[in-house]
Amino acid sequence: MVSRVIPVDTFDLVIFGGTGDLARRKILPGLYRRFIAGQMPEDARIIGAARSDMDDAGYRKLISDAIDEFIPRNRLDSKARDAFLERLHYVTIDATAQGDALGKGILEEAEPGAAHPPRARRRRGMPIDAPGFALAPPMVRAFNAAYYGRIPARGRSVVRSMHQFHFPLDRMQGWNRLYGKPGFYQFQCALPHDGTAALRDILGRVAASGLASPLAVLKRLGPGRAGMMSFPLAGHTLAIDMRNTDATRILIRQLHADVAAAGGRIYLAKDALAKAETVHAMYPELGAWRREVALADPHGAYTTDLVRRLQLRDSA
Repeated sequence: MVSRVIPVDTFDLVIFGGTGDLARRKILPGLYRRFIAGQMPEDARIIGAARSDMDDAGYRKLISDAIDEFIPRNRLDSKARDAFLERLHYVTIDATAQGDALGKGILEEAEPGAAHPPRARRRRGMPIDAPGFALAPPMVRAFNAAYYGRIPARGRSVVRSMHQFHFPLDRMQGWNRLYGKPGFYQFQCALPHDGTAALRDILGRVAASGLASPLAVLKRLGPGRAGMMSFPLAGHTLAIDMRNTDATRILIRQLHADVAAAGGRIYLAKDALAKAETVHAMYPELGAWRREVALADPHGAYTTDLVRRLQLRDSA
């Protein structure tokens, strides 16, 4: 029999229920065996995620005891075990995602640099449509906790290309398949600076619904716009992806009303659910835009489905 070690790429492995019996008895001891066999790259990390209140040191002690208990003594190597334990990290899952944890996230900022970014890794793809439970609230909370925990408290600096920074999802082909065959909706709004209370209410409503996916982005917008129907305004923009369900459609229409009441607007290019009267209230220069469009295209040759649905070219 010929035995060979198959090299693997650097990875971050998140173990949901990382303190449970299955993780202690089977998963972590099995990973320890792969480690001593040389199948774990130097930068690989294993992240346990569970509800227990624990830090990295406590988790390493838990798994150290598990390895001592479930690995035969003739396979134990204290130095190898200690080196393996250094790869382990732990994050506590926030079971509520509300209160003080509401809106907690990672701040990313960039500046041009002279350093050359590392060579881009081979793009990975989503080979199948994910099952419905993949975006169930416990799974989303676990992923969010693990993703948040991968960044040190002191922050970190990395060198990236412009494309990698601005378009991170391009690293995964077919990422939309994470939502399964029904697909998803994206809710994106812009709120003025004095609409921060409304922004917090919207985040709270989404968190309480349990419908959000891990893909949520909050950005600060500066002054300036590109035209009468331009989306940006000085304030903040929030974008949240939600799986396609009846409850999602009801929630998004409620959020539209909240945005309009706060003097904000939604991003028309990503909308599929807004009502005409709601959009008309959000864009106060709609009347002036209609007059310009009527002059430029009097016969409606460039009327799109979106324009028809939202009655953007109809008389005010």
